[in-house]
Amino acid sequence: ARVDHKPLGLNDRHVLHRMHGTIDPAFQQRLLDFLGEQALAAEFAQRPVGHAIPCRPDHHDLERFRLETGRRGKEVAHLFGLRQRKRSAARANAAGTFTIRHHHAQGSSRQRGAGQCSLLTSADPDSRGGTMTKKLLRTLAGERIDIPPVWMMRQAGRHLPEYRETRTRAGDFLALCYTPELAAEVTLQPIHRYDLDAAILFADILLVPDALGLDVRFVEGDGPRLSTVTTRADFDALRDPDAIHDHLAPVYDTLRIVSGELPPKAALIGFAGGPWTVASYMIAGRGTPGQGPAHALKTEQPGLFDALIEHLTDTTISYLSAQIEAGAEAVKLFDSWAGSLRGEDFENYAVEPTRRIVGALKSRHPDAPVIAFPREAGKRYEGFARRTGADCVALDSSVDPAWAARHVQKDGPVQGNLAPHLLVAGGGALIRETRSILEAFKTGPHVFNLGHGITPDANPDNVHLMIDTIRKRT
Repeated sequence: ARVDHKPLGLNDRHVLHRMHGTIDPAFQQRLLDFLGEQALAAEFAQRPVGHAIPCRPDHHDLERFRLETGRRGKEVAHLFGLRQRKRSAARANAAGTFTIRHHHAQGSSRQRGAGQCSLLTSADPDSRGGTMTKKLLRTLAGERIDIPPVWMMRQAGRHLPEYRETRTRAGDFLALCYTPELAAEVTLQPIHRYDLDAAILFADILLVPDALGLDVRFVEGDGPRLSTVTTRADFDALRDPDAIHDHLAPVYDTLRIVSGELPPKAALIGFAGGPWTVASYMIAGRGTPGQGPAHALKTEQPGLFDALIEHLTDTTISYLSAQIEAGAEAVKLFDSWAGSLRGEDFENYAVEPTRRIVGALKSRHPDAPVIAFPREAGKRYEGFARRTGADCVALDSSVDPAWAARHVQKDGPVQGNLAPHLLVAGGGALIRETRSILEAFKTGPHVFNLGHGITPDANPDNVHLMIDTIRKRT
């Protein structure tokens, strides 16, 4: 007898994101019927299923099904084995989903077939669909996708007329960041216009020093201005890392709003600045060429400088953890000035803080991927994922994609790296470079993005052209 499948609740919904490659479609259909669940993908409609079971299948259910299907026993045994090895993941399912995770693995040929598999629990499935049906999250988990996910740094910004109108209504930049309804509106604007695969929180890396107690303001046409930390007294006046959350509550509210309004396929990214980059602003009181004041303090008062980096590292862990709890499905660490660090300084102030942040976030939120962006790291991009534990390394536009495919993508997903000026110029150059990047990274997990933020003079029509090229419509 057939039964209608009731709408899935949080306690008994599953994402069967991807089966082992040896399972044919007919058998996959039978297994889905056995599980009593339909794969939760945006384009799937719920359907009647046979032999529905009242909740999630447990270890004994899968064993029974393996015995009942002798001809396909090996394929079910594969899933059964994964389930047995990761039974503890089921306990998290009351607030999550499960999926089979495929890790990209590369050798000299940069491809090793199916790769390794593990069971991944997802933090917060909701009416938007299972999180691991989202292309960005699948890619960050190590899956190679023929048409990669695409989003853009600074995608919610001045190149959009709708953003400029909302910014005018807000009055000033910080008011926009701290007004959740407006910040959510601009976060969603590029999703509505471009049908991107991810939204990134609208905020700024300097909200952290603002929350720590510095006077932060943005001067129209001249950039940020901050009170400075150059003495021990300045440092001692900073708030504790866990005392920032009242000040940053509007940011978390923005994430909650956006999380509830995103289309099913789009993931939500939170972010923070790397400790070295944020420290350089806090020391100089503004952006500076080469981050000279920060380098000077590092040399002249190393104890104070190290204490500031440690304080910012702890604060960033607290901040990003709260973003994940508020709905961010992945987070990105923007270390925009990492390239000015030389020798051991790069290890001490770019690699080590990133390693600590990633490690702490993985301990608290093991399923939330972390994208690291040590901008202008050059050859030091190689091995950065291994040394820090980051799930993905974002590349700036100076990096040759062919080199990065050989030396960086071998360790896992990469993101990037179209030059932003091509979204101003458009035309054949944009199409050729987009295709060149796709070709370079096609054998491994790749998130298409820019090598830096989109500029205010970018033409939205050229963004559409880039996306059409990625999705093979041009």
